Amino acid sequence: MAAFPNLGRATRSGVRLHSVKPWIIVYRPVTGGVEVLRVLDGRRDLDVLIGKKT
Repeated sequence: MAAFPNLGRATRSGVRLHSVKPWIIVYRPVTGGVEVLRVLDGRRDLDVLIGKKT
């Protein structure tokens, strides 16, 4: 990911998502690489995990 920081899907908030099944890596490109913000289990309900659903 550090070699290709724009590889993942961009979101409106400026972070990127990259899937390595079953994981979803939430990151942002930074100078010289990436900053990993979260690693989520893609088998879970992601809307609940990030607070979009109750």
